[in-house]
Amino acid sequence: MMNSIMTTTHEIGNALSIIFLLPVSDYKGRKFAAIHLRFGITIAVTVCQLLAAWFQASEIYILGQFILGFTFCLRTFGTQIFILECAPDNCRGFASTALIFSFVFGKLIMFSTSSPSLLGTSSLWFIFPLFVMMSSVVVYILLLRFPDSPKWLVQQKRVAEARDAIRFYHGANSKIYEAVNNMIKENSLTSENKLFLKQIWENNSLRQACLIILANMMFMQFDTSYVLSIYTIMFHNQAGFTTQMAMNINLIITIVLFPTKFVATILLDALGRRPTFFIAGIMQYTKSVLILATSIIIYISGSSLITQIMYLGVEFLAVLVPATGVNSILQGNLLSEGRSWLKPPT
Repeated sequence: MMNSIMTTTHEIGNALSIIFLLPVSDYKGRKFAAIHLRFGITIAVTVCQLLAAWFQASEIYILGQFILGFTFCLRTFGTQIFILECAPDNCRGFASTALIFSFVFGKLIMFSTSSPSLLGTSSLWFIFPLFVMMSSVVVYILLLRFPDSPKWLVQQKRVAEARDAIRFYHGANSKIYEAVNNMIKENSLTSENKLFLKQIWENNSLRQACLIILANMMFMQFDTSYVLSIYTIMFHNQAGFTTQMAMNINLIITIVLFPTKFVATILLDALGRRPTFFIAGIMQYTKSVLILATSIIIYISGSSLITQIMYLGVEFLAVLVPATGVNSILQGNLLSEGRSWLKPPT
């Protein structure tokens, strides 16, 4: 029951974040959304979790889950837009891979320390939000000196600041004026700051970009990864594993499949975006079918060796789908480079 409440409140926060927070990166800046706003929400979440641990109050923890849902669009879109717009063209693959690496590194630390035999107990779990709070403060202080996205600065007609930002991110020896001119050309594709859906649909290039973005967002909405992350221990127990075995399995799979996190850029370059997206879609929905089939077998005949093997397949696919780059590279590139696809001829 509590897992369902936490999942529901988190998803409500997700939906509200798309409506209210995603536009913030356009009118307040990429840096404001990805650094300042995300830092504020993270601190609010950790405070709720620490208070929940102190007072043993599930209501405060649920409030924290609701607030945590607001980081969805900032983490999924805002941060990646900021990074990919700041990175030079020849370093965007590395920037995307770095995001994947940091996520996997965090999972390795979590799975190795949150075992019931270590910190995963009712009396010690408060250490995790406390660590997140302290590390977030350190990272926030380090990021304060970073300038805003040069693309966003050009859109705001702040060309001089855009040159300084390019010099900071690309280096003093980079072709600063050429990069600024390309961004100005991209920005001049439309003469209006806002476009209506009808205008987008009547323009063939904008329509194709919009359809690809919508397909990607639909893919993410029907993704079962978040549900799997919430109910992972319960699913493992129902499949026939103990809690300790479940944590060990997640840790082993993360370590074994760690090298696959670096194939995303290679796969995109070798096959292209659409074939990669298609492959990821097949694996994603195969995972969903396996979850459903495993749950049906457990409901009918209980756990067995078959359900354990089937659920191991679910865990492997859960790691392999992001390894294609569909979650980290594609969504960031679709949103941050959507305008660069439409770059006018020089």
